[in-house]
Amino acid sequence: MHIMTKKQKNINKVFIEVVDAKYIEKHKIMVFFNDNTYQTIDIGKFLKKYPSPIYNKYRSIELFKQFYIDNGNIFWGENADLCFHCLGLYNNDLTSEYDY
Repeated sequence: MHIMTKKQKNINKVFIEVVDAKYIEKHKIMVFFNDNTYQTIDIGKFLKKYPSPIYNKYRSIELFKQFYIDNGNIFWGENADLCFHCLGLYNNDLTSEYDY
């Protein structure tokens, strides 16, 4: 299977979901979507710009690496301490709000 970046593929109107994610380095992860595209996301920029007592602990690389995928999204922590809308990940825009 050939995985393409968003720039290589026209975006069809599909329900976008995260299907896989791989740790790259520091606070970067490569996120794979159900339309066979991927995006490299630097969560570290978000963590620095928007500090919070709830998710500051994910500045630790060891804790950051412990993300998981559930229902098409990526989460950190048992109570979803840190998560981002899948369209935000898809668009590499972690601060916008999206409606389903």
